[in-house]
Amino acid sequence: MLVGGRSGVGKTTTLSAMLRWLGEHHRRVVSIEDPIEIVHLSPWISQRAVGVHVPDVKTGVEAAMQEGADVIVIGATSSAAAASAVIDAAIGGHLVLTTVVSPVADRAAHRLVDKLPADERAGAWSVISDMLVGAIAPMVGANGDRTFEVAYGPPKQR
Repeated sequence: MLVGGRSGVGKTTTLSAMLRWLGEHHRRVVSIEDPIEIVHLSPWISQRAVGVHVPDVKTGVEAAMQEGADVIVIGATSSAAAASAVIDAAIGGHLVLTTVVSPVADRAAHRLVDKLPADERAGAWSVISDMLVGAIAPMVGANGDRTFEVAYGPPKQR
């Protein structure tokens, strides 16, 4: 599940609300963040800061998979290593939630794949087309109201 959108529209807040809901419904969640922006005090949620609790996103995701997390959250996919970790966790059969800077929801998957080296992109598209639940993008309307753009199903590869 990808949370896309421009900077400052509420991607982190949206991801945090999803994380809280999962914890309230007793799902074992491991969140890898850089830095931890919103603290969750649920026994079902383990938040790990890159550079403090784990050396990097990849190592944090590998540990979460070995622990048998129901859900792995990656606070932001802003590098090739983070994008690769998202794909690895999805291949491992985990529900993965992450944010990606993207102008609209249906471009979030493209932005994620674009972060990967060229030789990894075809494989990533295969994973995304098989496993992507959807993408949402929080939006702020002209009158200040908040809403969401939702894109379901696998995006079309360019």
